[in-house]
Amino acid sequence: MARFNEILSGRYNRALTKLFSMKGTSPAPQLASEITPAIQMFHGRENRHLEGWRTFGARTDQGAVAAQDTVIRFINPLGSGVIAVLESLLVHTSVADILFIEQATTPSAVVNLAAPTTACGFDPRFEPSGTGTGGAACQVSSANNVGQGARVIWGEVATQANVQLQDLIVYDDQQITILPGIDFQIRDSVLNTVMRACFRWRERVLESSELGL
Repeated sequence: MARFNEILSGRYNRALTKLFSMKGTSPAPQLASEITPAIQMFHGRENRHLEGWRTFGARTDQGAVAAQDTVIRFINPLGSGVIAVLESLLVHTSVADILFIEQATTPSAVVNLAAPTTACGFDPRFEPSGTGTGGAACQVSSANNVGQGARVIWGEVATQANVQLQDLIVYDDQQITILPGIDFQIRDSVLNTVMRACFRWRERVLESSELGL
C-alpha cells in the first residue's frame, strides 16, 4: 500500500540512519499531513558527509604572457550527475587589475583549459565517485589568450598588485551553484598578468527530482 506524502529523496533518510546508527527501514518514510517538517540537520561541517555532500579544494596559477589575457576556469562537466556549490574563491594578481567574473548560462560540453590542476578531497570517508581528479567531478584549469567566449559577465573585482589573496565569497548568499554543463571563469582585463586562485566547493549527486529542472 502506498504511503501518503511518501518521501522519495533517499539522502535525508540515509543521513538520519547514519547520524543515529539506526537499523531497520527508513526512519522518515513520509512527511506529516500538515506543513511541519524541520529539515536543517547539520550541527557541524562533519555532518555534510552524512547528507551526501563531498568537499574539495584546488589551487592553480597561470603565468603572464605578453599581450595575452589570463583565465582561470571552474567546470562542472556535462553529464557529471552532480550539483556543485562554490563556497570559497581566493584570487591574487601580480598587478593592479580588474577581474571579470563570467559564467556560461546554457549547459554545454564545457572543457578544461590547457593547464588543469588536481583537486583535493577534504573528507576521506567516501569512495571517490567523481569523474575528475582527486575524486571530484568538477575541475579547475587555467590558460592564456582565452577571451570571454559565450559567457555572461556578471561581476567585476578590483585587485591590487601582489597583496594577499582576496576572498570573493564572504557569506552564504554569495555561494555559487554550478550545474552540469556550466563553467565559471575569472578573466583579467590587464594583459601580461600572473593570476592565482584557490577554490573550495562541495558536490553531491543530483536527485532524480532535480534532473528535469
